[in-house]
Amino acid sequence: MAKPNGRNLALSVGREVTAAVSPIVAIVLILHLTVAPLGLDGLLRFLGGSVLVTLGLGLFLLGVNVSVVPLGERVGAELPARLGTAGVFGIFVLFTVVATLADPNVQVLAALVDTVSEGSISPLRLVLFLAAGVGIYTLLSLLRVFFQIPLGWILVPSYALAFLLGALVDARFLSLAFDAGGVTTGPLIVPFVMALNVGIVSVLGVRDRVSASFGLVAMVFIGPILAVLLLGLLYS
Repeated sequence: MAKPNGRNLALSVGREVTAAVSPIVAIVLILHLTVAPLGLDGLLRFLGGSVLVTLGLGLFLLGVNVSVVPLGERVGAELPARLGTAGVFGIFVLFTVVATLADPNVQVLAALVDTVSEGSISPLRLVLFLAAGVGIYTLLSLLRVFFQIPLGWILVPSYALAFLLGALVDARFLSLAFDAGGVTTGPLIVPFVMALNVGIVSVLGVRDRVSASFGLVAMVFIGPILAVLLLGLLYS
């Protein structure tokens, strides 16, 4: 399958970003015209911010598709031949942890948790917990593919543990924990991890690469949730 040229890729990314932002803009405009008027100044700020978000996210995703995704595919295809299976797993987890640490959304969440916990939880400690959670479940996702373990055997106990911990921690940490899952599975981590995973499974002898990659984001999603819940339990 031929790869899209630069213009087609930019148009595709533009359509995706516009489709993602437009419903939010439409809802806010409807609320502005009905039950929650923003005022002229607030409306102009919101519209200007929406335009900037669309442009910024579009440029960011275009860069991801041009650089990060091809890099992940090529690295994933080359690593098994050079490092063996164990080395591949280690490098894959390391790359995922570094991508988590570099994600600006994670830094924003860390600052929010610092505010909620009234300074008792340092942002650095939270970021390290999040990165560890992502790394552990990234490793589990690779082991699942390698040993052909059903996805439900990992997700069901993981979410059961999340609900158990959620019943024990403060309600503020419960909401932040599930936000952490969404934050860490953002536009920086997901494309890179998916591309790297596809490259790796292609050389591990997995026939159906699509099925092998299925559930990867779900597993990466639950790792940060458990990390924040565990942190909240320790500090509660």
